[in-house]
Amino acid sequence: MGSMSSAHDFHATGVTAVVNNDAGGTRTIFKDLSFAVHGGEIVDITGPSGSGKSTLLTSFARLNVNTTGKFVLDGVDS
Repeated sequence: MGSMSSAHDFHATGVTAVVNNDAGGTRTIFKDLSFAVHGGEIVDITGPSGSGKSTLLTSFARLNVNTTGKFVLDGVDS
């Protein structure tokens, strides 16, 4: 039977996400967010509707084009 993959470290530094609003302007979802998740840790992201949970996850994958900051997985900048 195969073994589980090794644990990885993830770091986010200075992450800011801005989205367009219905009025033609922009809205800052989060600003200058920094945190680290170390291998083996379990993280729960909670909050009310519209608080930025999905925006944070799409930012990790660089799917949110209006995101700035640095994401590092195992020492490799994404």
